[in-house]
Amino acid sequence: MFAAAVTAVTLVGNMPSAHAVPSVSLAYGAPELSDDGSTATWTWSLTNGEEPVGHVVVTHSLEPRTLRIVKVSAPCTPTGDTLKCAYGTLMPGEGRTGSIVAEVPADTTGSVKLDGRVAYVAHSAT
Repeated sequence: MFAAAVTAVTLVGNMPSAHAVPSVSLAYGAPELSDDGSTATWTWSLTNGEEPVGHVVVTHSLEPRTLRIVKVSAPCTPTGDTLKCAYGTLMPGEGRTGSIVAEVPADTTGSVKLDGRVAYVAHSAT
């Protein structure tokens, strides 16, 4: 038997010091397990604050590494147990949503987890 979980979210920004600090938030919904326990589905929402940001990339990591990604939202690309979602530019107040479905092997015990990290670059004022 296993338990599905969401763990910490890390935000990484690169911005010029003369500008307001952008705020990009990533929030996960509670994971949903299929009736037979063979898959776990997570949803997320990404929301930008009051400053435009570019080169926004969310990297999701699954644990244990035996989980297999079987379905993802565009524009995400799975690579092994990692999922990268490149969203480009987010204007103030703009957001994105997405989901991931992972196959859970029958012999899985303990917890299955999804961690996330957001990286972005602040736009310079002209």
